[in-house]
Order: sequence, then C-alpha cells, then structure tokens
Amino acid sequence: MHFPCAQYYCRTMEGVRGFSNGMAPFRANCHPLTSCKRFTCFIGQDLWWLVVSCDQEVNLFWEKRYWVSMGNLIDYQHCTNVFDGQNISLVLPPASQEIFPGVKWGNVGDFFTPAFWKHQAILQMAQGRYTRHKLTNSLPEELALCLLGGFGMPAEIGLAAFTTLRDRDLLSAGTGEEEIAACLKEPLLINGRPKRYRFWKQKAKYLAGSLERLAGDEIPDDDIELRDLLVTYPGIGPKTASWIVRNYRDSDDVAILDIHIIRACQEMGLFPAAVKLEREYTALEQRFLDFCRAVKIPAASMDALIWDYMRTLGPTVQDPPSSGSRKAHHKHTERDNSLLVA
Repeated sequence: MHFPCAQYYCRTMEGVRGFSNGMAPFRANCHPLTSCKRFTCFIGQDLWWLVVSCDQEVNLFWEKRYWVSMGNLIDYQHCTNVFDGQNISLVLPPASQEIFPGVKWGNVGDFFTPAFWKHQAILQMAQGRYTRHKLTNSLPEELALCLLGGFGMPAEIGLAAFTTLRDRDLLSAGTGEEEIAACLKEPLLINGRPKRYRFWKQKAKYLAGSLERLAGDEIPDDDIELRDLLVTYPGIGPKTASWIVRNYRDSDDVAILDIHIIRACQEMGLFPAAVKLEREYTALEQRFLDFCRAVKIPAASMDALIWDYMRTLGPTVQDPPSSGSRKAHHKHTERDNSLLVA
C-alpha cells in the first residue's frame, strides 16, 4: 500500500499579498515512507497558485493547491496520480467543507479523514484492488468461509480450516456435525507449523446447522432480504451475514461493521465515540452507506479498503492532524484478524 504525506500545515493565512515568486508559506512533515520534492508559489495577475507536492518512489504524485484571490485562501484539494503513463486527477472539496453536519472532508494528506479515504479508494480501485470480493465458488462455500473466520480468528487459520473441509467434501447439506468437528479438531499445517482451530465444537454445530438451513431455504434476490435470512441461521449475526452477502454478491447495500470500520468511522466523527453494535447495527450501517454514497465510492470497496488499511496501518499512526477527523490514538494492540479480505 502507498500513502501520501501524513501532515501538511499552512504556516500563515495572512498577508498573502506579500509573497514573491518561489516563496511558498508552507512547511511539511512527511511520513517516513514519503519524500517531499517541491514547494512552489506561482504568481499571476489576478490569481496566485500556491502548491505543495509530494513525489513518492512509486511515481505517486500528490498535489495540494491553494487558490488565492483578493487576499482570500480557497483551499481546494487536487490529487494527480500517474499509473502506466496515464494521469488520474481528483479534485476534492476544501478540508473545512462538511459532508454531513459535523463531518468535514479534512485534508487529503492527513490520515483517516474522509478526503484520505476517497483518495485512497480512487488510487486502489484504478489498480483493480478492492473491486472483487467473492472468495469461493458458491454461496454455501462463502457461508462456510465467513462463519469459520470472524472476530478473534487469525485469517490463515480460518482459511486453512475452510480449505480442509472443502477438500474433504464436508461443506454440503447433510454433513454431520460430528464429521465437521472431527476435521476441525485436527491440527492445521500453516507455514510448516501445526496450529489448532479454536472453538471447533461450537463452529461445527453452527456450520452443520447453517448448511442444512441454506439448502432448504429459497434464496432471495434482494441483498437485504438475503442478509435478514442469514441472521436467522445458527451462529450468524448481522456482521457475518453482511460479510457473506458483500462477498458473494459484491453488494453495496450492506456493510461489515467490524472493529476496524467502527474505529475509522469514529475517527471521522461519522459514528459516536461509544456504540452498542448489537442494538445499533442497522442505524450505523445506514450511516456508513450514506457516507459512501456522499463521497461516491462503492460501499463494498470502501468497506474492504478501510478494513485493510486500519488493521495494518492504524496501530502505527499516532495523532495525525484533526482537520476534518478526530485525533487518532492508536495505542491499542487488539487486532481483528478475520478473513475479511478484498
């Protein structure tokens, strides 16, 4: 993953008429992964163009333009990214502009602002990432994969358990709970080392019951109706049901609100500081879906991107600027290593 500079500050917004060519009133504090190369100030007759840019090793060009007219700073954000010789340009609203009441765009160069997520989504989707979510060949397999993963289950263990059951043809209706349990109880060989699947007895019961229900039910065409059906299955709550639907149908009508998505939304001020997920899942999900529509990014892609970034980058970032987002305090060590991959 590639990230733009983490922090940009305007030294002063007063006296802009006094600047001369080549004297840009900016300083930049860059993330170690990036290097700033250019700071310029272009003076025109009626309009001054102040530029801060960052050219990374991966040929990713980030540019922030300040249009100055009659002494006023108009802070539109422009991003130009070069892939395979083609320019991808993005113009974002000013950092202070609100998407929803209390939720500002923030600076595109600041971690975890709405502008940051929009920019990263455009970059990654242009490279074909976070656009396809189906991991298996059928709905029963997708159900099994998601049910075997989930909170507290390392991704490689959940995937290994799923692969073992699939290879032994134990993912069809009529498979006994005892057969599944016996398989899950066996050590799983991961990177040459044996690993145990936790809660094998409980998950075997859930999986056998859910596969049996799925085989006997008529599957709705509507994504929400399918999610509502799946939450009636043994061991499947709204998050796992949404995960199944998102993956299998590439659905933008559901959201997988795990700990990473919740934290990111709290950073932006999209969710309150304290949430009760079981009681508020539907309302929070709708809030997230409305946000994705407002920034014009498919919810399935935004969900996958935020999850991936937050689980890998989130714990390493300390106190980015709070323009448009709440200050981050990533001092947690808890990780949700579920199989929620794009």
